[in-house]
Amino acid sequence: MNTKMLLASLAAAVASFFIGWIVWGMLLNGYYEANMNPIEGYSRPMEEMNMAAMILANVFWGILMGWALWKMGVTNAMGGAMAGAILFALIAAGMDMYFLAMTFLYANTTIIVVDVIVNAIVGGVIGAIVGMILGSGSKS
Repeated sequence: MNTKMLLASLAAAVASFFIGWIVWGMLLNGYYEANMNPIEGYSRPMEEMNMAAMILANVFWGILMGWALWKMGVTNAMGGAMAGAILFALIAAGMDMYFLAMTFLYANTTIIVVDVIVNAIVGGVIGAIVGMILGSGSKS
C-alpha cells in the first residue's frame, strides 16, 4: 500500500457516503420502497440509523475500491470509471441474487436490473475519483 492508495480510498469512502445518501437516501428511496416487500423489522427508520456503522461501511467500500483499482494499475478517471462500474455492478448483481434466492425482499425482478445499473453508475463515479487520485502527479 502507498499514500496515493490510502488517499484514494479515503476519497472513495467520502464520495460513497455522500453519493449513496443522495442516490439511495433521497432520489431513489421511494422507488426502492415501492418495489420491495415490506418486512417488519427489516429497515430502521432514518432517525434510528446507526451512523457509525454507515460510516464504517463506506470506509470499507472505499478501501475496497482504492485497493482494487491500485492493484489494477488504474491511473486515470476513465480507467477508474470503467473498473468501478464493473466492480459495483458485479457486486450488486451478486448480492441481489443472494437476496432473491434467500428472501422475499423484492416485490419484482425489475428492481434488480435498476439496482445493478444504479450501482454501476455510482461505482463509475467513485472509480473515476479514485483513478484521478491514483494518477495524480504521474507523467502521462
